[in-house]
Amino acid sequence: MSSAALAKKRRANAPPPPIEPRSQSSPPTPPTTTQPVGLTLPQVIALVDTRLTTLETFMKNSDSNQSSQEINPEIFDDYESRFQMLATEITEMKDIVLKLQTFTMEVNKRLLEKNTLV
Repeated sequence: MSSAALAKKRRANAPPPPIEPRSQSSPPTPPTTTQPVGLTLPQVIALVDTRLTTLETFMKNSDSNQSSQEINPEIFDDYESRFQMLATEITEMKDIVLKLQTFTMEVNKRLLEKNTLV
């Protein structure tokens, strides 16, 4: 049985949706959806300007706070060693994938040559 026929059969056996009684004394109220009011070009420019100003002020303050703090060399060395380990692992994985691709291409070439000779 096709999926269309099964869908029709399911719909045929489904109970009808309940009908809500409408009161005729009150007019239907429009749905209350809040749609964002579009901004004009000057408003958008002013908004971006204030956000940039706030961000620049924050960055200046955070730079002055960070310059007063000294980075612990042990933490820096630990991160450097972790980074080097990850870089080595990624390089090894890349080499493995390249070897696998080379092997697969050689096998496919041999199979193709074998099938074309037959």
